Formats: sequence, C-alpha cells, structure tokens
Amino acid sequence: MEPSRDVPWAEHEKLCLLTEIIKASPVSSDALFHFVRAHGIQPRWFDMALPQGTDVSLRHAPPTNVTEQAALSANARLPSRTS
Repeated sequence: MEPSRDVPWAEHEKLCLLTEIIKASPVSSDALFHFVRAHGIQPRWFDMALPQGTDVSLRHAPPTNVTEQAALSANARLPSRTS
C-alpha cells in the first residue's frame, strides 16, 4: 500500500506530472502545437531545457512567439538537431 499524500500538490509538481503524462501519451505534436497556439502560450526560451542534441542557437534568436515560428505544423522550424 502506498503512503497517503497529506500535503497538497505544489503547482510545479502538477506541471511536472502533466509533462510526464504528455510525454508518455500518443498525443501528436500537431495537437500540442494547436493547444499552445489556442491558449496564447509564449515560450520562455531562456527558461526551458531544450531536448538533447538540439541546436542551442535557438536561444540566441528565439522567435517572438510560437505562431511566428511558421504556423506550428509538425515540421515547422523546430529547433534543428546537431549531427
């Protein structure tokens, strides 16, 4: 039996859990990009970890918003991978 959690979840814990749920889900990147666009989410490029092997030059000239990053299709100018 697992111990009960008496302390409410902190916001950062909820976000971490939701991130892991999304990562393990079959939800497409197109659906997630649509969610980001629909909710007006502005990426904080300097506050986020980029995927391993991603070109860090994105941090030097981040787009002003995700929508400007080419209509958010699955192949729309995602950070390039280094060889």
